[in-house]
Amino acid sequence: MRNVEDQLLYSKDRCQSLKTLYRFNPKSLSLEESNFPLAYGMLVYKDLPQVLFMLSSIYHPQNEYCMAVGENAPELFQHLLKELATCFPNVHFMKRPPISWGSHEIINSAYECLQFLSHLKTDWKYFQYLSGVDVPLKTNLEMVRIFKAMNGTANVEVKSYQSGRLRGKNASSLMPRELLEFLEDTGIADEGFWGTLLGNRKKFPIPGSLDFQEWIDYRENQTASLKWPTDGWRYYISRDQVWTKSECRNYMTSGSCVFGIGDVPRLLTSKKLVAHKFYLKSEPEAYFCLLK
Repeated sequence: MRNVEDQLLYSKDRCQSLKTLYRFNPKSLSLEESNFPLAYGMLVYKDLPQVLFMLSSIYHPQNEYCMAVGENAPELFQHLLKELATCFPNVHFMKRPPISWGSHEIINSAYECLQFLSHLKTDWKYFQYLSGVDVPLKTNLEMVRIFKAMNGTANVEVKSYQSGRLRGKNASSLMPRELLEFLEDTGIADEGFWGTLLGNRKKFPIPGSLDFQEWIDYRENQTASLKWPTDGWRYYISRDQVWTKSECRNYMTSGSCVFGIGDVPRLLTSKKLVAHKFYLKSEPEAYFCLLK
């Protein structure tokens, strides 16, 4: 049996072949969802079958999708994804400079997708930023209702910045407009960027942002009887990601868990929106169980 790339590459009608191989919703599933479109920015660079499984799992015609692809991705991957994006008017291909794990280009590509999507005519309500190895844990309707309840508030995880990532820089001189440039030569810059941008409302008065210093001050002033959770505040719902081997039922890579079969029962009850990460080459039945 030919692989997916060959089936698409040698197909007489690639759009039809794509829709035969993968399930894309042809119409909105409810009026509520039609009236509350969402937007996605996806940074992808390899494993076309898994990328297409993820895209088809979150695809709805009222939403908008930007796929940022680094030019260091295989040429066939770039070629097919660029052409397949033309099969849907709301899927947009964006070629980017080389993208690698932890690089500053991750920020640039996510920002360019967000900027592009913000200029579309679609009045989408919330933006989610995904990688090619994520799996949605909620239906589109569930996400719509969750975002409605959030009422415009951004959801971002904020923690104390790890000083080692600064690589000798002095953060005290940071000005808001210099944030992006300041982080250019820091470790895993995208994690520092979004938390800083959306967790400091006084410095960056962005709609939906928060002042996490107020949260910290409030927490420190409470009595022990309130029993704050020791594993952090339970406010972050964007992504379910495991950072410790003891909680991972498959294996660890790049500091976090590659989910497998043993992780499925917990993920099925997770309150997060998306699970990160799955590899199709490792216990794929877990991946497809969640997609189903």
